[in-house]
Amino acid sequence: MLDVAEVLASMSPALLDFHKDLASVEAASKIQLKSLAEEMQAIINGQEKVKKELEASQTDGPVFESFCKHVISSTGDAKVNPLLLLHTLASSLGCYHLVGPN
Repeated sequence: MLDVAEVLASMSPALLDFHKDLASVEAASKIQLKSLAEEMQAIINGQEKVKKELEASQTDGPVFESFCKHVISSTGDAKVNPLLLLHTLASSLGCYHLVGPN
């Protein structure tokens, strides 16, 4: 092993300092994790807003029942990713509020 290190030192001494580059790799990985955590938090906040809007709109009576039937018929009986379902509900809820309960 010592012979390999000696040959490496004579042919390419910069490779022996690879540990100095690891600090920048670690910092770069933390940036990606930070942005991923921020995006996840934004999704969670959006889900909470959708849940609150959905709960608030349950007092709309027959109009809300029609809305629920439309959402259920558009999603069908397929098993979907909960995030996709919440996205569909959020889009439908947005359209519902644009049209208005009248």
